[in-house]
Amino acid sequence: MPKFEHGDAPLSDPAHDLLDMAPHAKTLAEFLEGVPLPFTIGIYGGWGEGKTTYANLLIRYLEEKPSWQPMQIIKFSAWPYVTADAKCAAVASRDRRGCGHGHPPHRPGRHLTCGTSRPSR
Repeated sequence: MPKFEHGDAPLSDPAHDLLDMAPHAKTLAEFLEGVPLPFTIGIYGGWGEGKTTYANLLIRYLEEKPSWQPMQIIKFSAWPYVTADAKCAAVASRDRRGCGHGHPPHRPGRHLTCGTSRPSR
């Protein structure tokens, strides 16, 4: 009998996806393949509902798409920001640093900024 350990760590391997999130992430990746940029997606949910797992799975499927290569992932935590304006400012600041207005240096290709947050009230 296989041993399963319960953990709170986000997943990135679809083989461990017991909540069937991977097919949805794969469908979104397929949709994004033909979307002109810039394009914004929000992943909302409460604590522990799988937002980071969903983002990790989406990134994994986008990495398989030739049209998304090269791809630069820019991650940030939205949890410290209370208002929608503060979250937007944080995303813009992080995106500028990650896309060539600071470091790391700009790389050609698509850029994906990922942040997870609880819904604004």
